[in-house]
Amino acid sequence: MACNDYFLKTFTDLGKHYNKLGKEIERTRMLMKGLDMEYAYAYSLRIHEVAERIVLLARDLPCHLGIRDAEERVHREMEKIVPLKSVIRKRAGLAYRCSRYFRERSTESSTT
Repeated sequence: MACNDYFLKTFTDLGKHYNKLGKEIERTRMLMKGLDMEYAYAYSLRIHEVAERIVLLARDLPCHLGIRDAEERVHREMEKIVPLKSVIRKRAGLAYRCSRYFRERSTESSTT
């Protein structure tokens, strides 16, 4: 498969996921209007999943054109948008809070 074939496949996949994201957003909006928050939550997780796939495909897209420093440039742009150090700190804090919460819950349930 030539470089352009990979580009076209990735570009096509990106378009499909973009359309799917719009549908998931619309479904979630309708569920929220109907005050069905349980299903709205489930669809919001689907929005998250599709959006993550779109981001990964979009990051991959420039690299399939055969331009020498495309991957490096994508990486630099990504670091501008998502400062990795702050993400790691936030996720570490979230992981700590979650683990503490579950430890507290398990000790509460063992005492009852």
